[in-house]
Amino acid sequence: MAEEYSLLEKTIRYLCKERKIHISLYDITNISVHIKDLVLPSAHRSKQFDFCFLAKSTHRGHMLCKKAQRLAVARAKEEKDAYFGQCHLGLSTLRLPVFWYDTMVAVIFVSNIFRPEDLEKAIEGAKRAERLTGVSADALVEKIQSTTEQTESYDEWLTAAQIVRHVILSVLEEVHYKPDTERKNRRLWSAKKNDVINAILEACNRNYAEELSIEKFAKEYYLNPNYLARLFKKEVGQTFSAYLNNLRIHKAWHMLLATDDKIVDIAYAVGYTSDAYFIRVFKKIRGVTPLQFRQQSRKSQSK
Repeated sequence: MAEEYSLLEKTIRYLCKERKIHISLYDITNISVHIKDLVLPSAHRSKQFDFCFLAKSTHRGHMLCKKAQRLAVARAKEEKDAYFGQCHLGLSTLRLPVFWYDTMVAVIFVSNIFRPEDLEKAIEGAKRAERLTGVSADALVEKIQSTTEQTESYDEWLTAAQIVRHVILSVLEEVHYKPDTERKNRRLWSAKKNDVINAILEACNRNYAEELSIEKFAKEYYLNPNYLARLFKKEVGQTFSAYLNNLRIHKAWHMLLATDDKIVDIAYAVGYTSDAYFIRVFKKIRGVTPLQFRQQSRKSQSK
């Protein structure tokens, strides 16, 4: 059976077909989660391509990219129109805000592109990134040269972003989208309860390194925190904190096996601000400390 895509995802796939560019949507009001024709997978709800994956592979890199994205969104709201700029690591990105009447509902990012004359700036950014994130500058430069797309002009990508915006606005018009009332009703009462829990699970899997809590999601979904906590436990089979800890420890487990990162760096990378607390949680779930787990795993692999 052929996989079905929303109208918006089909549009983005067509615009990116056989190209190295990446188009993503910073979705402020969750239109890409709950409006059928605008549904997008996580790959197009954040900047996910080789250079960014590498730059965000350390905790410092991840936090810097998050901060840069927030600043870019704030500027898009202020500019109220498309603008080109370079991220803190030197890569060019086009940002186009999507306004529905007076409300900014999303920002379109077109990334993974640069003009030949911007290559030197991108390489300088990669060198700066090594100091900021601890990621090898040589590895970042290699990603820039091998996985990004050079373009003589950004006009083509401005047109692409405008097409995406047109699709979004057309769908919002068709469904009579009303952000002021929709924000209060979009998640629970216009959708099944399972949709709320699934959205929370997806957010946790995507943003496990960030500060997450049932109270934060309750505020986002306009629900009572105690009610949402009970609903989560009923649907998932464990409390929110237990689920999040298990998820983070699972991510840490992979990092302990695949990298030589310090325990404290892994703790921060998966969302813990205290390495001592991380060690306690890890031991509670896995039965051994992170260091013991790494030593035992490598000892068994060497046999």
